[in-house]
Amino acid sequence: MGSLSRHPRKRLAATAALLALLTAATAGWLDATGRIPFNSDQSIISLMALDILQKGAHPVFCYGSQYGGTLEPHYLAAVFSVLKPSPLAYRLAMGLLVLAIVLVVWAAARSCYGERAGLFAGLYLALGPSFFFYKGLTSDGAYASLLLVCGLALWLLLAIERRLAAGSRATLHLALLGWLLGLAWWILPISAFMAAAGAAAVVAGATRAWLAPRGVAALLAAFLLGGLPWWWRNLQTGWASLKAPELAAAPIGGLTARLASLFHDGWSILLGASSVTTGEATFPGSRPLAWAVLAALIGFGLVSLRRGPTPAPRHGSAVFLTVLVAVPCLALFVARTDFAEPRYLLPAYLGIAPLAGGLIAALWERRTAGAVLAIALLLVLNFGSQIGSPRLKNRLRIDGKWVESDPRKVVHRLRERAVDAVYASYWVAYRTTFLSSGKVIASPFGGAERGLVRHLDHQAFVDRHPAPAFLLYGPDRSRFESYLSRFRIPHRRESFEGLTLFSGLPAEAVARIRSCNCIPDAGP
Repeated sequence: MGSLSRHPRKRLAATAALLALLTAATAGWLDATGRIPFNSDQSIISLMALDILQKGAHPVFCYGSQYGGTLEPHYLAAVFSVLKPSPLAYRLAMGLLVLAIVLVVWAAARSCYGERAGLFAGLYLALGPSFFFYKGLTSDGAYASLLLVCGLALWLLLAIERRLAAGSRATLHLALLGWLLGLAWWILPISAFMAAAGAAAVVAGATRAWLAPRGVAALLAAFLLGGLPWWWRNLQTGWASLKAPELAAAPIGGLTARLASLFHDGWSILLGASSVTTGEATFPGSRPLAWAVLAALIGFGLVSLRRGPTPAPRHGSAVFLTVLVAVPCLALFVARTDFAEPRYLLPAYLGIAPLAGGLIAALWERRTAGAVLAIALLLVLNFGSQIGSPRLKNRLRIDGKWVESDPRKVVHRLRERAVDAVYASYWVAYRTTFLSSGKVIASPFGGAERGLVRHLDHQAFVDRHPAPAFLLYGPDRSRFESYLSRFRIPHRRESFEGLTLFSGLPAEAVARIRSCNCIPDAGP
């Protein structure tokens, strides 16, 4: 009996080890071939983690915003306490979150569609598509943690239904669910799609048991507790999070164009048919193939919802289909959504992967050839998206073109020239500060997003410095050159790694530039 009871555990351990190995191999290959960038978005989160670790800071939201709960920066601070702060340590930390997401999706699909479906669902994510790894391994401080917390909440929804259907109490489980939902709300408001998933779980499940007063009270209390940092901060700021531009509603008039972009860009990128950086199809016919896959997943979910052999697949299909529909619907009505970089669609993987696993498993039982074909098509999309992803590491987009720019060489040049304070374009600034271990403090400067300041202490340091330099590229460089030439302002100029360093400006010129925090107009 002992050996028989251990056998399932060994099989589960072997499956988990396989998924871990494949996830690590895919992530490692994408990173090693330069397809996963490390830019200022990841650097500012790393600098936050260092502030938490070294200064005892505990920001509620990511620097420069009234949203983006800091669960991930706090986790990264713990990683940095063990590993030397570096892009590699950051990538390893995010890689662990990505692996945890794969394992949670495997468990969720397995719980409602069976062991084979769980394996295929896990394999689907472990082997791509590229956007899952691109966003998961960069994350920008919130997306990987959001996906993990929401994945755990979905798995718990399915577990609670099994308990309630068996006549058992689930008060503690509901409290844990509420806590996870509170954390998700704190991390990012796009977690609101979980409300629809929860409603689907209730309607498709043991409805009366779900609505027991004790369980509902436990869920709501734990939700408030999990999102306590969000509530506390917003009570202090007059609900600033709800007024943030990121939550502004999109105009109804542009709905048709957004719907077209959802399919042409959003779903195509999500399923591996298009590149997130170039927008081009990864191979001829990839977009129609992706839309056919999406239709097949929805079709399987609907059939399973109505004809599933047991309550578990019927209930799971209701939840996963709701995720698949609610996530894009929410994104459609948020003004800031950009389907050319569909980060707001990322949680849809929590519906895509289980449905893909369930579809392949169902085909396997009836038509092995059909299952093999489905696997082949998904792998073509996944591997095609990985191979077709451009190399982004050590590159900057300047005047519409990708230019080689090694950030470590930039730091080396600045250190050689004893530059310790510099105004720089956003995509250079925080990366320079992090890679220099704070020996060079850079603050964003320039037009549009290139001048977005997120670390106020660093800005104050550069503003106080008696002789800051300017490290610019693209249109900011051209405007700065015109300004210096127009007013014959003496300076030193040096170009390297696609950037230009301006230094030695007179104090009065620096003061004039600081007064508007901009590049003054050079005039006609």
